[in-house]
Amino acid sequence: MLKQIYCQRYGKLLLGFCLILVLIYAGMGWDTQRSWHNQKNYFDSEEFKKDFQEHPDYYIKDYNGEKPVYYSSIDEYKDENLLIYNSPVPESNGQDTYIANFNTSGAYFILPLLFVFGFLSFFIDQKTNFNRFLFSLPFKKRQIFRQKAVFLFAPVSFALIIGILSNICIRYLMIPSEYFQIPLSDLFASGVGTFVGNLAVTAIGSFLGVLLGNLFFGPLTIVLIFFLMSGFYSFYYNLQEFLSFFFYGKGGHLVLNNLWNDWPNGLPVNWWAVFATLLLSLLLIAAAQEVFARISLENDGDYLTVPTFRLPVFLVMAIGTWFYLINMNWLLVQLYYDDFSQTRTIVSICIYLVVCLVVSFLLVYPKAIKKWWHARRFMNSRTVS
Repeated sequence: MLKQIYCQRYGKLLLGFCLILVLIYAGMGWDTQRSWHNQKNYFDSEEFKKDFQEHPDYYIKDYNGEKPVYYSSIDEYKDENLLIYNSPVPESNGQDTYIANFNTSGAYFILPLLFVFGFLSFFIDQKTNFNRFLFSLPFKKRQIFRQKAVFLFAPVSFALIIGILSNICIRYLMIPSEYFQIPLSDLFASGVGTFVGNLAVTAIGSFLGVLLGNLFFGPLTIVLIFFLMSGFYSFYYNLQEFLSFFFYGKGGHLVLNNLWNDWPNGLPVNWWAVFATLLLSLLLIAAAQEVFARISLENDGDYLTVPTFRLPVFLVMAIGTWFYLINMNWLLVQLYYDDFSQTRTIVSICIYLVVCLVVSFLLVYPKAIKKWWHARRFMNSRTVS
């Protein structure tokens, strides 16, 4: 019965969403090989050969001090710019940084889509009273949630697998092997990491879709999350530098390579990070199920669908946002540099903390604030009278 209900409500939209996921992955794979072939055709053209010979200063390989180092031949230039590889680049700290020189911008489309999909899959049902209808059926809430999660996430997972495999196969089969030097095993490994990362993003969105209940502040929270995530790479690298100073002191260098795979690009995979991400996804889905099981229609319209979770949500929101912002804005790292005023940095950190606490409190406890305000006005009116 539930399956039929879900099929009628989500079937066509779910099919369209899955098709979009497959097309993005396959389309990006096709675009990669097409761009590579266009570039090779240009390098083989007489126009390029003439330009390479007449304007060698346009094609400088490196610099030895201030002296330019030129390519020994046009073939060397072509090979360097046409090779697709995941070779390690040695770092001064003795560790290797791996690079894969082709387009991976499709992650900027896939990840937000999955996050929004997970969020709206549960949030919309709350706001359209579909949950009220489901709760009237002779099923337990946990059963309703589990069947819905399976109905939604199984096709999406299958679409992600098909999309990732198509992306890998298109690039691997349509670019000559002498140029495409990433082993197929590395591509599949990064594909697994990408798939697990996608599941985690979907699980986060779904958890928030179950947890948030206010029609205005729920979506506003998602907008703020997207705004904060625009500075994720700044947060990541500043946190890495802070941890280096914290554990090794000045001059130390801690490299957190490949903790997250967002595209099947063949880069090395940290399997412990993949397993940790998968575990996080399962925990989030389990937490979403527990929240869903405790939803009461009496709390419809509240910021949180389950008021008993207000304190942990408040603490996680306030402290997490504060820690994210002070790292994103380089404040913790400044504590280790003599060029910055320690007092000013500490004051800035404290201001961020106060702002995050106040904003989080206003979001999570609006009813409590309103009750306190009305009680205060009532007491003042009684005192005056």
